[in-house]
Amino acid sequence: MTQKLYFITFGNNKEFTISKKHLLSLVKHSNIFDNISSFSFSNLEKDFVNKYKNILSEKRGSGFWLWKVNIIDQTLRAMKDNDILLYMDAGSSFNFHAKNKFLEYINLLNDQPEVGNFRFECEAHHVEKEWTSKELFSYFNINVESKIGNSTQFEGGHLLFKKNIHTHELIRSFYDTIDYDPKLITDYYNTTPQIESFKECRHDQSIFSLLSKEMGSVFVENETDFRNRIELQYDYPLLATRRKGHGVKDRLKYTLFSDYYKKRPTFFQ
Repeated sequence: MTQKLYFITFGNNKEFTISKKHLLSLVKHSNIFDNISSFSFSNLEKDFVNKYKNILSEKRGSGFWLWKVNIIDQTLRAMKDNDILLYMDAGSSFNFHAKNKFLEYINLLNDQPEVGNFRFECEAHHVEKEWTSKELFSYFNINVESKIGNSTQFEGGHLLFKKNIHTHELIRSFYDTIDYDPKLITDYYNTTPQIESFKECRHDQSIFSLLSKEMGSVFVENETDFRNRIELQYDYPLLATRRKGHGVKDRLKYTLFSDYYKKRPTFFQ
């Protein structure tokens, strides 16, 4: 049976309007994906919104990025077993010139059928214990000073899944975490006593990171953030350029010369 590829992104604020349109254009132009979807708050499931309305009403991350698990869950349920799903932040760029590298990621995931998610490490200085609250470590029964605690955190802006039992259990475990203590995805514990080097909890990223390390994942080192090594970025497909809040000049360029710009990936400068 043919393995289908799905793509999703999310943008609920005007500051991401242009970058989201541009990302979708790049993804379509790649001719890789069988299904491409763009979500906003209006696409979240009603039961989900009602259950987590207190979190989703928070301004930061349109609800501390909790919406992410619902759009992933929705899409996975519409897919067939072994199909592939890629989530990308709306401010990212898809470098379709590195199409073969993206297909390598899928092959790496397919080579380990018992695993359902493929992850990217953040930059090496993003140590897990400095970006995840001790309360979240405690929930997963992981020592802050363990190997996981001292490892590099996995990023949350680019998530690759294969629909299988492992992925189903990971998503269910994410919900279980929030249901146990909704504050774990918020900024609440940032103001409580933490380890000396703690900076802040990274919300869904912290949860997905610990889940992926605890349950197993295929992962690679940082291959999305090239701010400090721009000469390497052209060989990689998923670029965490974090583009948003485009000004009048950018909007005019995209409107007047859309056929030109929509086929040009955004690179780190």
